[in-house]
Amino acid sequence: MKRPGKRITTLFSARNLTALIFFGLAAHGSTARAQSAGTFTVTANGWTPGYRSTATLLLDGRVLLVYGPSAALYDPKTGTFTATAGSRTYSSTWQTATLLRDGRVLFAGGLLDLTYPTAQLEFFDPSTGAFTQGGFMSFAKTCPGAILLNNGKVLIAGGSEFNEPFGEVSAEIYDPVSNTFTVAGPYA
Repeated sequence: MKRPGKRITTLFSARNLTALIFFGLAAHGSTARAQSAGTFTVTANGWTPGYRSTATLLLDGRVLLVYGPSAALYDPKTGTFTATAGSRTYSSTWQTATLLRDGRVLFAGGLLDLTYPTAQLEFFDPSTGAFTQGGFMSFAKTCPGAILLNNGKVLIAGGSEFNEPFGEVSAEIYDPVSNTFTVAGPYA
C-alpha cells in the first residue's frame, strides 16, 4: 500500500527540482491562483529549493524563500520568482524564519557551511529587499523553532546547541524593539 504524500516527499528531495509546489496559498484570498481545495499547484520555474529551505509569507502576500546563500521572492499573483535585491549576510541552512510585526523577517540560528551551529541573527526587509546582519543569540543553535509571541517578542527554542548535539537545553526570547535576548531558562 502506498503512503499518502510519498510522491511529494520524493519530489522535494530531488536535486533537480526546478518548480516549487505550494499547498494552501489559496487561503491567502485574492492573491492566490484558483485551485481546488486540498490540491497542489505547480508554479513557474525559477528557484530551486534546497534541503531545509524556509518559506515565509510576507505582509504583502509574496513569499520569501531562503536556502543557504540563495534567496528569492515568489509572487502568487503572477506565479513568478525574482531574486532578492540584496544577498544574504551569511550562508546558513537549518535556520528559523519568523515574520515580525514590522514586516521584517528574522532569521535565527542555523548551520554554517554544513558544519557549525551559529548564534547569528539576520533580518530581511521586504521594503528594500535587503538582508542585514543582526546581533547574536546567547547560544548557537542548529534547527531551532521560533514563534512570534502576542507581545511582539520571539521565543526561540529547540534544536541543538553546539555543546549539546542531541538536544536543546535552553530557550531564549528576542525583543526586536531593544534588539536584545533574554535567556528563558532550562526546560522543565
